[in-house]
Amino acid sequence: MSSLDELDDREQRRYQRELAREEARAKLTATLTDPDSTPTTRQAAAVDSITADMVTRLTGPAPFELVGDLPESFTGRGSTIPKVRAQLIEFAKAHRGQWIKYLPSAGDPFKSPSSLALSARKGNAGFGPGFETAVRSKVLFVRYTGGAQ
Repeated sequence: MSSLDELDDREQRRYQRELAREEARAKLTATLTDPDSTPTTRQAAAVDSITADMVTRLTGPAPFELVGDLPESFTGRGSTIPKVRAQLIEFAKAHRGQWIKYLPSAGDPFKSPSSLALSARKGNAGFGPGFETAVRSKVLFVRYTGGAQ
């Protein structure tokens, strides 16, 4: 078989698939848009064979949907602030000007003390303005000095 014959065969198969899709769309549209008609046994069987997945493939996903509440906003690359770190921030604000030793824990397994210190100095990672950090012997120390709120 020559390459020209193969191309013709592929084109014919593609054409047959397009016809089958058009027939399926027509059946779906006719059955769903005419509520007064009583479907014949053949139509009922055709509708029963159409699944929700097929409808989605034929019509595409709905471009919109109702939602009850607005989801939480995503404010960065990482996830939310760990609870342990949020507790540290509140504790530091309650003990203004005092250095606090902060070690990694299961609740806040930060990558390295220096990376968290840099994030805190930039005002990221939940800290915000008014925090100072220092790293001594691979241990993070944090204090709140009362910057702008």
